[in-house]
Amino acid sequence: MFYDFGASDDQEWLVEEIIAHKWDKNQLSFQVHWNLGDTTWESLDTCKDLQALDAYLDLIGVGDLSDLPCRIIPCQTTNTQTCDVPHADLT
Repeated sequence: MFYDFGASDDQEWLVEEIIAHKWDKNQLSFQVHWNLGDTTWESLDTCKDLQALDAYLDLIGVGDLSDLPCRIIPCQTTNTQTCDVPHADLT
């Protein structure tokens, strides 16, 4: 099945900014806003070398990824929770 999202095949997708983060146990993800308007959740591995990540950390006043805040948020759909503990095991 083919979907036409209105962007030409040669359109380049660039990260505009990182607008949020979330922890799922020890897995860190970032909400990325793209230059074509989409917003997606991306892994730390995908975002770790982005200038947008540095700008996001500066914006919220965090010097190290393991210091990013988290809180317990139950998810009714997946029956999982984010955690509220320090995260020193980032690899």
